[in-house]
Amino acid sequence: MTEAVIKKLLEENSKKLIDVMESNKTELKNALSSCETRLQSSIELESKKVRDLEEENFKLKNKVEQLEITLKRNNIIIFGLKKTNNTINLNFIIDIINKLFDISLIDSDISNFYSLGRDLNAPLKIEFCSYLKKKSILLNSNKLKNTGVFVADDLTELQRAQYKQLKEYLLKYMEEGKHCFIRGNKLILENTSYSLDDLDSLKTQKIDSAPSTPGSSSDPFNIQLEDKPTKQAVAANSTISKLDKLGKVHQVPVVKKTTRSTSKQ
Repeated sequence: MTEAVIKKLLEENSKKLIDVMESNKTELKNALSSCETRLQSSIELESKKVRDLEEENFKLKNKVEQLEITLKRNNIIIFGLKKTNNTINLNFIIDIINKLFDISLIDSDISNFYSLGRDLNAPLKIEFCSYLKKKSILLNSNKLKNTGVFVADDLTELQRAQYKQLKEYLLKYMEEGKHCFIRGNKLILENTSYSLDDLDSLKTQKIDSAPSTPGSSSDPFNIQLEDKPTKQAVAANSTISKLDKLGKVHQVPVVKKTTRSTSKQ
């Protein structure tokens, strides 16, 4: 076999090998593309399932939250009562509430009550038969001034978390000397109502537009930690912190009016 023949055979075999490699390369590329398409489709399908489950979970949580709010709607929590013994009966509760809030409760107004702890002065949870009766007590909560007794709504875990955030905004604005208080799930600031989303948005806007020099802005959120807090903020923080785990504070009056203060129990 001559050198020319060998060279020709090598060229033919090389060409065949290249053709086979190119063919395999194309097939492999098509296979990978098909696999990628199927994988992407599978990912999108699973993502949709996850989104659907998250949406369903969100709706279920809202339903549970609304149900819990409904169950707690007629309840209040009172703490600071001076009990003489660990036995709490209906007559004691009715007498003390009537005296503190200057109202006329009867046995049928209360459906149930619990002591939230074994301590003698543990908070007391009271369930009323009607929302109107509970509301009448909260409307008279200003009569608790200087009694050492506090009354709170019976809140859900989510409501307590929201209230805690509102309290942080409340203290910051009170530090600035602004007139503000919490009503429901809103912060009333200078006679304007703000939700948590409103306050978060306002804070973000303030931070984005704040000057680079610390403390040079009038931004109510630009409070230096080393500054000594005012007596007003300290007093508010002391009062509200006592009820963080129980609910909204109703002891601090927000409407200026003359009322008869009951004697301390």
